Amino acid sequence: MLRKALVGMAAALALCAGSTSAPAQGTAITYQGQLKNSGTAVNSATDMQFSLWTLAVGGTQIGSTVTSVAVPVAEGLFTAPIDFGVNPYTSSQNLFLQVAVRNPAGSGSYVPMGSRQLLTPSPFSLATRGINVNSAGDVKVANGNLAIPAGRLIRTDNGVNTNGGRLHIQSGNDGTFDGLYLNPFPGGGRVYIGNGSGAGEVVAYDRVGIGGVPDNTLHVQGTPASIGVGLPGGERAELAVAVSAGQYSSSAQANELVMRSRNGNKIHFQAGTAAAGLTIASNNNVGIGTTTPGSKLSFGSYTGFTVPTIVLWEDGAGNGKTGIGMEGGAMNFWANGTVKAKVRNDGVFEVKTLQINGGSDLVEGFDSQTAELEPGTLMVIDPAHPGQLMPSTSAYDSKVAGIVSGANGVNPGIKMGQDGVMDGKNPIAMTGRVYVKCSNANGNIQPGDLLTTSNIAGHAMKATDFTRGQGAVVGKAMSALDKDTGLVLVLVNLQ
Repeated sequence: MLRKALVGMAAALALCAGSTSAPAQGTAITYQGQLKNSGTAVNSATDMQFSLWTLAVGGTQIGSTVTSVAVPVAEGLFTAPIDFGVNPYTSSQNLFLQVAVRNPAGSGSYVPMGSRQLLTPSPFSLATRGINVNSAGDVKVANGNLAIPAGRLIRTDNGVNTNGGRLHIQSGNDGTFDGLYLNPFPGGGRVYIGNGSGAGEVVAYDRVGIGGVPDNTLHVQGTPASIGVGLPGGERAELAVAVSAGQYSSSAQANELVMRSRNGNKIHFQAGTAAAGLTIASNNNVGIGTTTPGSKLSFGSYTGFTVPTIVLWEDGAGNGKTGIGMEGGAMNFWANGTVKAKVRNDGVFEVKTLQINGGSDLVEGFDSQTAELEPGTLMVIDPAHPGQLMPSTSAYDSKVAGIVSGANGVNPGIKMGQDGVMDGKNPIAMTGRVYVKCSNANGNIQPGDLLTTSNIAGHAMKATDFTRGQGAVVGKAMSALDKDTGLVLVLVNLQ
């Protein structure tokens, strides 16, 4: 067997700078050497095998053996391309190159040539200081043994991002992406800041999510989750959803939206800068058209008072406004574009026509020594208690005063009185229509009969003695009575 020697070996990357239009560089390295047989330079084609090992002697082979057949050798010199791919080159692993040859080419056994050669930095240009590129075009920036493609930085296929192409910037080699993570996928790309597992990230394609994948153009979620606008360490406005009752606001319940000023300053909502819009003061008073609300809800004034301050209805053209407006301390009630009623600042209510639908008689409140008075009871002045009334007890009593309102389901329409001065608890009908308890002691009652007091307590009867009836008539009957006692509708008209 011929003994051969390999001397003067050198290895360099076949990567070089080029224009952007140049084709992508491969992963092969160029190996040059001199081959001698018993001291004489070889001058014939030779088969060669190249392999990478972790140690100069022994160790573990990395990757596959690369075979180059019929390599031209002239005066012992040769050049051979070797392509181990990119995966063997990691920043933390020394590699030793072993070369075996057979000459002549095509016959005999391969003979290892001397000791293994430690690869110098040129081959490591494919993986310089933690940058790793594999055959698929994945790039990893990492200082550990994180495998490609699990730790890939970016991947493109024919220049087009695919669902598999993504960018990770991370620390550690445990597979957790705690830096920046870009992941293109059909329909748009995502950007994660935090980790790519779904927590603490910003996700963006046509939407942005903070704390999770977005359902809206801007989506913030978490426990808790809030948006703050303002100065660092100073005043800021916050918009949040309370996770539990009392969070962000003492009145907030779980899952309720809260907007607040962190230091208790006002919050303004307005269109443009010319006029006040809506203001929430530090005491939670709300102002519309004013920035200094003095009550729970305050409205700013309008000059001219040509429209309501609060519009409750209007047609599509802005006409026929119905609402409430203020004028010099008075409150105006608008309907169909004009003022229909007014509450003056002295308490007087002005209205053209007042229609009352809740009752049909006018009452005043009176007190009585009788604890409970039944509606329909006929009342007279109590001579022993000034200003009070009592049930009638005798016929043709000129002290007749009115009827307790509310009998037979007919309610009072208007009640008059003065709080604390002329106001009692019993509603006494002074005019209008009301039912009264009656007796036929003076004959059956027909509509149109005058009614006066009777000897039955609290009951009226038909007046037949007009001389005695002067000043003792309570009103005129509007319904009939043909039995001993019952209710009769009366038009109250004291006379």
